[in-house]
Parts: sequence; structure tokens; C-alpha cells
Amino acid sequence: MGNAGLRVAPGGVPGDVPTAEERVGQSAMRLVSVRVVLLVALLLAAVPAATQAYDEPLHQLRADLETGRVTSMEIERPEPGMGAEGQFAVRWDAGLFDSITRYEYSSERDIDEGAELVAQARAAGVDVALVDLDNDVVAIDGLFARQLAPVVLLGWIGALVFLAKGPQPWFATKWAWFWLTAAIPALWLVFLLAEPRPLWLSARLARAGREPVQLLQQRDARLTGGWAFLIGCVASSILAWSGLPMLSGW
Repeated sequence: MGNAGLRVAPGGVPGDVPTAEERVGQSAMRLVSVRVVLLVALLLAAVPAATQAYDEPLHQLRADLETGRVTSMEIERPEPGMGAEGQFAVRWDAGLFDSITRYEYSSERDIDEGAELVAQARAAGVDVALVDLDNDVVAIDGLFARQLAPVVLLGWIGALVFLAKGPQPWFATKWAWFWLTAAIPALWLVFLLAEPRPLWLSARLARAGREPVQLLQQRDARLTGGWAFLIGCVASSILAWSGLPMLSGW
């Protein structure tokens, strides 16, 4: 009578043996944990992406200076008499994202587009930082790009493995998610939040010892790979032309 409440483990030893419901819940919660870890890793990728400089033509810098949109500028300046030739970088802040371009410099041909830019910026009250090429260069990468690179790389690889080996998605097929995330990498966050069920619902089901129910194959109305490829091409092109190239993967 005293052992009536004990479950017997394999081998006949009394102990806490998880029920089938508990095993399902533990397995489902592990998947939820994996999704949370991958989400954190990919969110860290937004830090260098949001703070890196994006290519713009030189005339855009001049236009930003004329309209007073530039708040700070960092420019590579070769030392006089060093016989420098070529193009040198200039980075400026004129809004949500930094921009970067290059200007022409030639000591032999007496060309120095940078001097005009520095004079124009200082006349407009812009904070100008001159970068000595002997010691430094204008940085293109965003904040913590090198430090976060291993974490971000593991996040991308982990998300791809989760897509390939994880449960069947609910809203779109695996090939559809592959093409969508290839075209717009930020959609990895949507995938991890939404598939195979919204993250908060998956956690609730796991706590109840349940797993998300798979779609019936004969009633499968998910977005397929072919349509996702076309949608990705169009969406990526629109983003590239709309001033948000950092969101486009192609």
C-alpha cells in the first residue's frame, strides 16, 4: 500500500518515471528553448547591421551637406607631400543609418575633392573627424561586428538546421521559408517566432504536455517554394530600391 503512488522505472527500481505526457512536454519545451536561443543570437545581428555604413554616391553627401542633414562626418585625409593617389573613404551621419562614399585624391594631378567636402561641412557646423591614414581608416562595419560575428554565424547556421530538421512549419513549407529568408534575412526572426506555432503558444502547449498538431497533407494550403521564390525576388528588389538595402539578402 505504501508504494502505490510510485512509478517503477525499467529494471524494476521504484523511481520518478516521466509519463508519456511529460516526455512530450519536455521534448516540446526543448524545441521552444532552441527557438529562443536562436532568436537571441539573430537579434544580436541587428546591432552591427543597424550601425554599419551603407554605400551612397558622392553627390548624395554633397546634397545632405547642402540641406543640413549631416550631423557628423569622418573622412580619410592623406598627408600633404606623401604622393597619395586614389579614392579615400568618407562616412557621415544624416539620418537613421550612416552612409559611406569615396572621393578622388591625386597629388600629381592636384585633385582633392576631400578638401571641398571638409570646408563645406565645417561651414555648415558639422563635427568633422580627420582620419590619419598612417594609424587608422574609416570603419565600414557596425558596432561590435567582430565581437558578435561568431555568435551571429552560429545563429544563422542553427536557424538553417532548425528549418531543415525541425517540425513541419504551419504557415509555409520549408522550401518557402528558405526562399523568403534568403531574400529577406530579417524574416528568420518571423520564422522562429511563428513556426511551427507562435512561440508563446508553443510554450503553453509544452507546459501542458502537448505538441503542435501537424497540417493534414491533403488539406495543405501553405505557401509553397515556387510562390515564395517569386515573392522574395519582388520584395528584395523593392527593398533594394527603397533605401533599405540592408534588409535585402540578394
